[in-house]
Amino acid sequence: VRHDLAMTGEITLHGNVLPIGGLKEKSMAAYREGISTVLIPKNNEPDLFEVDGEVKEKIHFIPVSDLSQVLSTALVSETVLDKRRRGGKQSRAKSAPSILPADTEPSGSIIRQ
Repeated sequence: VRHDLAMTGEITLHGNVLPIGGLKEKSMAAYREGISTVLIPKNNEPDLFEVDGEVKEKIHFIPVSDLSQVLSTALVSETVLDKRRRGGKQSRAKSAPSILPADTEPSGSIIRQ
């Protein structure tokens, strides 16, 4: 998954992207975190007028309506990952800190003390 991309909302079992509330606040949070691209539900496009101008200048908003659009935008191809590994630019996945709670092992099992 691209490290500079964010999305909020829900995807139905049929692959449809549902609209969200609070686009202004969520886009401000993405801006503060240095996100450059945000996928938004297509039905939330009219809500972009509420988003701060500075945020709109820095973030590329991509309206999506189904899962295939989300995946084609969010996923990085294996070719890109290979180039990063060979070119000295470390993949985000390798440099990102663990998100596991301190009391779990990488396998997901809980450590008993």
